[in-house]
Amino acid sequence: MSRDRGEKVLPACGEAYLPVDPSMPQSFIFLRNEAKRARKYGAWLKL
Repeated sequence: MSRDRGEKVLPACGEAYLPVDPSMPQSFIFLRNEAKRARKYGAWLKL
């Protein structure tokens, strides 16, 4: 998320409803992985 793990970050996914399509499960996997990565680095994730 950041080179400095002490730095607070807030990744945001604007208009997250656009890639949410049942025919494209990759978008769900991407959002899940980003949420897991944000938790790992102590970041917040705004969807």
